[in-house]
Amino acid sequence: MKKFLFALILIALPLVGNAQEHMKFMGIPIDGSASQFEQKLVTQKGMTKIREHMYNGRYFGIDDCHICLAVINNIVRNIGVFFPVASDWRALSSRYEELKENLTAKYGNPYKVVEYFDSSFADDDYSKFSEVKRDACHFCTSWSTSVGEVKLEIVNNKADYTSYPQIYLSYLDYENYFKAEAAKSDDL
Repeated sequence: MKKFLFALILIALPLVGNAQEHMKFMGIPIDGSASQFEQKLVTQKGMTKIREHMYNGRYFGIDDCHICLAVINNIVRNIGVFFPVASDWRALSSRYEELKENLTAKYGNPYKVVEYFDSSFADDDYSKFSEVKRDACHFCTSWSTSVGEVKLEIVNNKADYTSYPQIYLSYLDYENYFKAEAAKSDDL
C-alpha cells in the first residue's frame, strides 16, 4: 500500500507543480493580480510608472525600455518590451541578433523564425533600414515553453507621420491568457 501511495504521489507531483507554474518576466512570475505584479516591477526591478500598465526602465542592460502590460480583468495576459528607437540598421539588427542568441540559450531553439525583406534590393544597411521604415521588413522569432511564449520582432512604430524602428519583445503566459479570454467571453 505504501508503494502504491508513493507511486501515486510521484505521478501527481509534476502535474500539481505545472498547474501553478507561470511564465517569468525579469525573474517575476506572471501571476497574481496585475496590481501585485506592477508593484513588484517597481519595488524589485526599479521600473518607473509612465501611465496605467506602462513602465520605463532598464531591461537586458539597456536603459529607457518601455514595458507595457496587457491587462484584462486585473490579469496580466502578456508583457511587451519596446527597446529604444534605433538610428540605423546595424544597431537594430545587432540588438535583434544578440537578443535572439540569448533567448535561444534560455528557451532552446525557436519554433518559428521569419526573416526577410519585401524587396530583393535590400542589400545594404541603408536600404534595409528603409525597408523597416516602410513596413517591408519581416523579422520575427518565436519560442514556446510549457507555460508560455516569447516573441522577438523588429517593428516600425509610427506616430505623427514619423517612423520609429525598434525591437519589440513579448512574453505571453498561457494560464493568464486563457483566464483573460474566459473573462472576456463572460461579457458576451
